[in-house]
Amino acid sequence: IIFFKKCIMEYEILWKPSYSCLHCKLSAWEKIKVEPGSMVAMDPTAEIVWKMEWWLLWALWRTFLTWESFFVTDIKANKDNSDIYLAPRSVWDIEKIEISEGKEWIVQWGWFLASTSEIQTNTKFEWFRWFMSWEWLFMIKVSWNGTCWVSSFWAILEYELDWTENFIVDNAHIVAFESSLNYTVKNSWNGFFSAVKNGEWLVCEFSGKGKIYFQTRNVWSFVQELNPFLSNRNASQWNDWLFWWILWG
Repeated sequence: IIFFKKCIMEYEILWKPSYSCLHCKLSAWEKIKVEPGSMVAMDPTAEIVWKMEWWLLWALWRTFLTWESFFVTDIKANKDNSDIYLAPRSVWDIEKIEISEGKEWIVQWGWFLASTSEIQTNTKFEWFRWFMSWEWLFMIKVSWNGTCWVSSFWAILEYELDWTENFIVDNAHIVAFESSLNYTVKNSWNGFFSAVKNGEWLVCEFSGKGKIYFQTRNVWSFVQELNPFLSNRNASQWNDWLFWWILWG
């Protein structure tokens, strides 16, 4: 198994893409910031520290907008070569993003899994996208200097744009992208009834220079596929949300 190393922390991503698990080796006193509920296993000498991001109102705002947890968990190693295993809450993929100073990333809500302790997160809110889309399209701005790991439903693909092209991604499939990219939210079909017929609503058209990560499936479509097999098909909306919460954890 090949370990990747940045600064002190070593890590590997196991069992990509459907059942991914993040394995980190921490040195003494090193910390990793993780989303609560993602810890699978760890060295018995490691310490879990629960804390709120910034202050109370900011923590409430972050939770309301992004559905990320009210608390953020730090896992601190108390000895060298402390093993930490982290995983998403369902059959999701994991991908790493290297964050450098002055080069921010935008991560779709719910896809943040973990980061080195130097990484800073901040809520980004798009009013137009919230008003026009059925999907929750709040995002998290990730900045500073370190490594961030994101997860998504099924496999994560990478696409890099240069200045000579545009690229379109369905809103429900966006995982993360560099903040240097410009993007425009637009209807994927001509007219409302065409959108209903084809089951497509809004897409993002990206331009500029930078990378985009997108997922090969989306949770909402998967839930709708399962709905016909439920015992009470008439309560489709309720069942959709029920399966959404089960998959979400």
